[in-house]
Amino acid sequence: MHLSLEQLARAAGEPLDRVREWQAAGLVGATEPFGPPDIERLRLIGLLRRRGVSLEDIAASRGDIDAFGTRHRPATTSLRTLAEAAAEVGLDPALVERAWRASGLSVTDLLDDRDVAFIRHWRTVRDVGHPDDALVEMARVMGDTVRRATEAMARVTHFHIIRPIVARGLTGVALRDAIAEATGRLVPAAPLMVEHLTRRLLAEASRENFALRFLDDRSAPGELIVGLVFVDLCSFTPIADAMGDHESADVLARFSALVRDAAVRWDGRVVKQIGDAFMLSFVGPGAAVACALEIERRAAAEPRFPALRAGINWGRVLYRDGDYVGANVNVAARVADEAGRHEVFVTEAVRRAAAPVGGIEFRPVGRRRLKGVSDEVELFRAVAVDETATARVVDPVCGMEIGAAEAAARLALGDRELAFCSAQCLQRYVADPARYGR
Repeated sequence: MHLSLEQLARAAGEPLDRVREWQAAGLVGATEPFGPPDIERLRLIGLLRRRGVSLEDIAASRGDIDAFGTRHRPATTSLRTLAEAAAEVGLDPALVERAWRASGLSVTDLLDDRDVAFIRHWRTVRDVGHPDDALVEMARVMGDTVRRATEAMARVTHFHIIRPIVARGLTGVALRDAIAEATGRLVPAAPLMVEHLTRRLLAEASRENFALRFLDDRSAPGELIVGLVFVDLCSFTPIADAMGDHESADVLARFSALVRDAAVRWDGRVVKQIGDAFMLSFVGPGAAVACALEIERRAAAEPRFPALRAGINWGRVLYRDGDYVGANVNVAARVADEAGRHEVFVTEAVRRAAAPVGGIEFRPVGRRRLKGVSDEVELFRAVAVDETATARVVDPVCGMEIGAAEAAARLALGDRELAFCSAQCLQRYVADPARYGR
């Protein structure tokens, strides 16, 4: 495939006058024709400029940029516009553009053969009977999910593989070859990993779809009856303030691993995580309650770990873009807001539907006025009948819970003694005891 400078600029989605500026600076070849590697080189130069990298620094890295373009060049014998690809596949160009944008892809890029093959899969989705809005919804969720996965692969590789190589002081061809050798196997491995996970998780989702046929056949498209759990850490903000980003991130990683493991054990799904808060979904209210209680039990047994709280609701919701929306979702979130340390609060709907589950008691806590909910809601605290409290104290600065033998520092105040998870928390307390409720 041979491209003129104008065609090259169009293929990379860059203005022609800007490309000419880069050509004058020696970043782009001086003579035509150009080929597929030049497209990716131009895209990379454009990204570097948008990130504020000077033309001089880009020129100094020309060898690395050339190697990058060769490794990631488009696989094609011809390039098409989005409209041309849509016509080739036999789909409405407006629908293809909607789905393409929803996937998070640039509509200014010209498409290669692999892009067209990708759009053919949309044709399959359309042909089996999905309406246009459903196709766009799939594209949006897949784009968000795959972008997050691939970004994680790239960032982790940068932190743990590429940075150490650069720190060795290599330059030029030696640096390029060392990075290529260290990361070369990752590029083909990544899509295979995503493909395998897709097959495994799609099989799980298909089993859930099969079960839904027996649970609720009266629902409108997009409607489901599910159990929703919101669970978060009670004092994560002061922990982050007192301990710093790295240590608080370690606490969050432990919490995340605990929540995800418990969700799998109870056939639940992590719908999303926002900071230290998780939203989980379950096909049955009993599993939702049992999972929340297991998370609470395991968190309470963790050394130097904050308390958590949870709220659960059961009812009809709307499934949109891989998430759940509707009044019952809002109620579940507000119920969690009402819970205190180590408390799992549930609605009356959960208590009725989950009452047959053995080993769990539902203790009334009264009617509450929830934010954004017009009527008062009857709430109950779910408690495991064999629940035993672990003797722990709370750090007055960060809110971390610690066992008797875990305190890093202590402070005697008259007839009482305060325990602290770290010397830093003790120092903060001594500097401003009124701030921490002396």
